[in-house]
Amino acid sequence: MVCKVDCYDKIRLEDSLKEIGYNFTYLESTKSTMDFFPKKNGKVPLLILADHQTHGKGRYSNVWNDEKRKSVLMTIVETNFIINNASVGLISHLVALTVCLALKEIVTFQEIKIKWPNDIMLDGKKIAGILIEQKGENILIGIGINAYKDSFENAFLINKENKFGRQSIVISIIKRWSELKKEIESGQSKNKLNYYAELWKNNSFILNKRVAMSLKDCVVIGTVKEIFLGGDVLVDLGDGISKLISENDYVPGSCVVVK
Repeated sequence: MVCKVDCYDKIRLEDSLKEIGYNFTYLESTKSTMDFFPKKNGKVPLLILADHQTHGKGRYSNVWNDEKRKSVLMTIVETNFIINNASVGLISHLVALTVCLALKEIVTFQEIKIKWPNDIMLDGKKIAGILIEQKGENILIGIGINAYKDSFENAFLINKENKFGRQSIVISIIKRWSELKKEIESGQSKNKLNYYAELWKNNSFILNKRVAMSLKDCVVIGTVKEIFLGGDVLVDLGDGISKLISENDYVPGSCVVVK
């Protein structure tokens, strides 16, 4: 049967991933790629890729909706990922930077930025989300990207002006992520993390902008003056008052740029 939509070439994809150092599992449909975690994955990192999720996971128990073959739905299972004193927050920020830079390689005429803590924005609208979970010694990295227009009225990445497909997105992300891992694990992790912290800020959607964000006990309005890789944001409230905001205090999705 000929696929008339953007289907994955699974044989070529598996070969490309093997060259990068990843095993590959494809699922036409699954509850969530985050739930399809093999009990015995071995020592080789694994990419789980699906065309549809019936119960896609977002952060903080949110639901990620999709239509078949209109999104990139993937989970990277890292078995030997080592960063000294790495937190889930740090890994989340590094993955967000990876996705942002990977998409910038193939989308050159639209603005792609990272909105703290880890949303990917396309021309000011959310285009991708990231979910990190730890299971034993394994790190699960869930990535969902709205590739094509769907009935959920989400922002979408691929239109008639773009000449790439979902497979190009997957390969670009995995290549970028693999390179980042090698650089950080090369023995100069502190210097590399400082470099990535600056790169993250250069691609931030909210740095030096006036924002409103909801916290658990109040609403904060001010200018974002600093973003710390893997951690908090510093907001200037005016009159010489600043507030350090952690992700734990932040209501997900509540940050908006204001005039």
